[in-house]
Amino acid sequence: MLKAENNIYQGQIIVVKGIITVVFFVLFARYFYIQILMHEIYHAKAEVNRIQAISIPAPRGLILDRDRNILVDNYPTFVLTAIPREFENKHVKFKLINELIGIPFDVLEKNYKRYYKNRFVNVRLAKNLNFEQLSLLEENKISLAGTYYKKLPERSYPGGLNGFHFLGYVRE
Repeated sequence: MLKAENNIYQGQIIVVKGIITVVFFVLFARYFYIQILMHEIYHAKAEVNRIQAISIPAPRGLILDRDRNILVDNYPTFVLTAIPREFENKHVKFKLINELIGIPFDVLEKNYKRYYKNRFVNVRLAKNLNFEQLSLLEENKISLAGTYYKKLPERSYPGGLNGFHFLGYVRE
């Protein structure tokens, strides 16, 4: 009787070991499939799902004199930017931007080199875009993947005042 219970116990151990072996084999096979065979697909999904830091300039107020005349004002300006990671075939896109909005190819290339920091940080290509230029860029957005435009505040000194050093001039 003791021997029969021992055989049953041994049989249960073999079954449990078999189940554990099959489970680990299935897990290992799935791991191999995801990490090795499907690497390209999941890598592409991870690139799209990347967290990206975006800096937003702080709004700046008006500066008035004692008579409430405006010394320093703000006005919106539109800037064309590109994210190098998404901006493939840059020479082809520079040529298209040149044809669309008339910014010279060499200026675009110079700005790209000047403002490039790394693949994930916006690079400023052009500044002070008007509504017509923005419309043309928006119409051709599919051809210009990786390019974006944003509205930034720009300082204005309406009185012709030369007090930039104490009124908030920032060199770009």
